[in-house]
Order: sequence, then structure tokens, then C-alpha cells
Amino acid sequence: MKKYQLMIIFFLISFYTYSASISVDELKIIADGNFNSSNNEFEMNTYFKFITSFDGGYKFAAKVAFETNITELELNYTTSPLGMVYLFFNKAEVMAKNLAKSHLDLAFWTGTNQYLGSGNQYRGHLYYPESVDTDYQGFYRVRGTGVTSHLKFWEDRFVADIHIYQNANFIDASGDLNLNYFSFDSEVGLNFDKIKFSFFGGYTKDFILPNTNADLRYGRGKIGMKFWIGNEHVQFFSCFGFPNMDSATFSSIQNQTSNFFDLLYMVGELNFKLFRSIHTISFLTRPSIYSEKTTGASTNFDINYKFKIQVPDFPINGGFLFNLKYSLADVNDQWNIILAPYASITLSGVIWDFTVHYDFSRIQIARATGNTLTALEGLKIVIGASSRF
Repeated sequence: MKKYQLMIIFFLISFYTYSASISVDELKIIADGNFNSSNNEFEMNTYFKFITSFDGGYKFAAKVAFETNITELELNYTTSPLGMVYLFFNKAEVMAKNLAKSHLDLAFWTGTNQYLGSGNQYRGHLYYPESVDTDYQGFYRVRGTGVTSHLKFWEDRFVADIHIYQNANFIDASGDLNLNYFSFDSEVGLNFDKIKFSFFGGYTKDFILPNTNADLRYGRGKIGMKFWIGNEHVQFFSCFGFPNMDSATFSSIQNQTSNFFDLLYMVGELNFKLFRSIHTISFLTRPSIYSEKTTGASTNFDINYKFKIQVPDFPINGGFLFNLKYSLADVNDQWNIILAPYASITLSGVIWDFTVHYDFSRIQIARATGNTLTALEGLKIVIGASSRF
């Protein structure tokens, strides 16, 4: 079924591109190397992302995206063929624009359509390289195959998105395809020059007879909001909500096997400029279930500070990143303290990024285990290149 859906979308894209302008929205390659003390080997992982769009003018648009993580592809090669497809193929979308007197856009898509509650900078592979399933790019990942309507009124200040789709977030590396989950999500917001906010929510249900899934017997809901305020000097962004509300969730709270904090997704991010420097302070709580994947991040939160020196029209900029990750539940490895100086160089339209990253918690683990090589695991060297044209 997925094969034929992809063929239909690619056919529609190729049919219309004769009159469309083509652009590359993002082309990114990141390679990071680190030492693995379990086998005493230096290993390297590579991340790749490619997004291209086709703009047919006033009435038509399309987009195709690919994204992969070599380590995850290797781990899932023999277990979940369909899961591996989603680790390489990111998205294909065909959109009819400006319908109903320019108030409606209608899109048919497959892959990762978008993230509800997106807008934070502290996200993605650079900060969470372990898996694309837990890269925390937003409140909830809208992934699968479906239809999205985008309503806009009042000179685009009022917007409303409605997503009806087969939810592919339940596909996992165990080999279970889990293709019988369907979702209805929506987001409504107001956008002004210096303030923006929106509310979002949704409902997910599996279709199976007889219904043997006790957790989703009555379905699973989600609810949240995001807020942005700022100008060219100072911006603040926040998003919070509960991405997984079902009978099992409420039972676990009543039985005290989980707490309110385990279920909460919350991010707060302050960004401000001071002379030639840019400062970003972030806070993130990681829920125990994120986009339908059990993360094991029970009572976890991250604090992040990024310092950057940037001079206009100068090809080199840089700074450092400080990150604290803490877990109240994991008594064996409660904290990570990371310091990462970095530099970026722009040459001929390509941005080259260099980062040396060290996790000081590995020193404590090395002392506790008596294995001095564990201290080397804290060192990571990252090289990246990105462009758009």
C-alpha cells in the first residue's frame, strides 16, 4: 500500500514540475565520531537530510524530503523493513493552494508532515543524535499518510490546520507494522508581528476487532499550546502539554507508578542579542512517551545555554554550548554535563560546522567502574556541512 501511495505522489510531482520552480530548502550532512569503551573502537555515525520543493506559482506546490541516520539504518536493517523506509524517506507532499477565495490550502502527504508545537532551536540530530524518533523537534510528530487542510483568514493572522491521517508513529524496529492506527489532530492560532500563540490537540484510535489493546480501548488524546513573543533583539518561545492521555496514563498516576512530570512535554527558550553576541537559554522536559515511542526518559529534563559571536558579513562565527541533562529516576547515570566549543565557516554558499564535545559525567562513570577508557566516551568530534539553493 505504501509503495503505491509513494508512486502516486511522485507521479503528481513529476507531472507538474514542467512549470514549477525547483529549490533545495535544506541539504545537510553531519558526521560525528566517538570512542566506544565496550569494544575499544572509535566509531563514526553520519546523518543526512535533503529537502527539495517545487513551487508551481499561485495554485500548486510540492515537497520531497529524505533523512537518514546510518547507525539506525544498520540496527533496523533486518528487523523492520517499513521502519527502515521511514529512516530514509522523510516526506512527500502535493498541495493545492489558495482554494475557497484564497482561504484554504489542501495537501495530500506521506511521511513526516510536521511537528505540532514546533519552534524551539534546541532540537534535532545535533543535540539528540541517538534516534530520529526522539529528536524533540516539537510536541508531537504528525507522521503517516493523510490529508491536511490549512485555513487562513484576517490577512493570515488567524490560521487553523486539520490533519486526518493513518498514524505511522506506532511502527517500530521490532518488526510490527502497526498500520491500523488513525489520528485526527488540529491546531488553531493567531499570529501578529510581535506575538504568536496557538492551541493544538488530537485523538488517536486503533481499529481492530475485537479490541484487545487495553491501553487504547477508548483511544488516546493529546492537548497543548505554544507561545512566542519578541522582536529583533529578544525572543521567548514556550510550548507545553500532554502528548499521551489514555486509560493507562490515568491508571499509572492513580497507582503512583508514574507522576505528572513523566507525562509532561514542556520547553522554554529565551534568545537575546547583546552587542555582537547571541545568547540562547533553553529548558526541556522529556516525557516517558514521545510521539508514541517509549523513551525511558522518566522525570528527565535538560538545561541548555548557547553562546555565539557573530559579526555581520564576516564568514566565521563561533562560540560554545553548555548542556545539563538530569534524570531523577536513573540512579546509575543521573546527569550529563556537556561543554562543546564550536565554529562555523561560510564558503561559497556552504556552511561548515566544527564542534568538539565533551561529557564530563563520563569521568565519574570511569572512576565508579574502574575502566579509565570510559572517560574517552565523553569526547565527540562533529563535522557538518549545510546549504540551500
